[in-house]
Amino acid sequence: MNKRFIPSAVAIASGLLISTSYNACGKFQVIEDNSNSNFAQAASEQENEIPQNQQPAPTPLPSVGQTPPINPSPNPVPSPTSGGQPIPGTINSSKPWTNEPSGSLVLLDCGFDDATCGGKLDDTYKSNGKTLNVVQDSTAPFSKSNVMRSSLFYPNKSGGTQLGFYPSQAAKQIYVGMFWRTNLEFSGNLVEMNKMFFMRGPSSNGFFGQLKYGVPGFFKIGFSHNSGTLNNSHTCAADLGLTCYPNVGSGIVATGQWHLLEFYMKGSTTLTSRDGILRWWVDGVLTGNYTNFNYGPSFNELIWSETWDGFGNGTGFKADAHHFIDHIHISIPQ
Repeated sequence: MNKRFIPSAVAIASGLLISTSYNACGKFQVIEDNSNSNFAQAASEQENEIPQNQQPAPTPLPSVGQTPPINPSPNPVPSPTSGGQPIPGTINSSKPWTNEPSGSLVLLDCGFDDATCGGKLDDTYKSNGKTLNVVQDSTAPFSKSNVMRSSLFYPNKSGGTQLGFYPSQAAKQIYVGMFWRTNLEFSGNLVEMNKMFFMRGPSSNGFFGQLKYGVPGFFKIGFSHNSGTLNNSHTCAADLGLTCYPNVGSGIVATGQWHLLEFYMKGSTTLTSRDGILRWWVDGVLTGNYTNFNYGPSFNELIWSETWDGFGNGTGFKADAHHFIDHIHISIPQ
């Protein structure tokens, strides 16, 4: 999907579609179709989440008196009531990036006064003024009322946007924070995980997205490594360990409500050394913590891209679908 990649070959392995491409950093393989949308058809076509007994066992939380490994915030996460109504989470907007490693070098801090952060983000498909817009939102929790809106206008089967940020040098570690919400009517594509934000390395094409939860109006934030060059079956679910579920907190998000999302990744020494780190937080609460991950080994592309024009072709939507971002913050831990 990104114009920097030049497809060269396609092969079938273990029931997965693996495409081989090349960029400035060398060989690059991903599991997807030509629109960079199908992260694993075997997982995407499931009608329900993988049964609980096939998901990774949750990491035990520390007992009273023990020091937690990451220092998560005590803020509650949203959860559905018996009637399916949202219970708002708590966002600390006065000090939002609490899980950013100290001493990190800030690369981007943008409140979306314009859609491309003053030209720092690449509007790959020239969507600005079409499906990409800056709109006013008085509920925005952090920046001024300007927010970025990426849209799929019902009943269209394609839309949204792709915004790319490319660090001047590949980084071994990366941190991203953002204030994000969907519209209340957001129902999601009929796939296992709706894509949102990619954190790419020379041989890795993983993304954070919205996992199906089973209750209308709610999703869970999860991760897929999305790359045929990697195998994380020792720690995550599905073929090649493609799907990483929340293994510490619930990761539940409610449609129509603002959430603070934080992502941290450290590349593994090699693509098989199992010493990379994958962590994410929802509203300040540690949600996923994988410390034996294969990924990277560095990061050179950060991409917002819902890829609604890919697998499923917009099926599942019953009204206009919007993503809103109030602020995005990207840094490199030193």
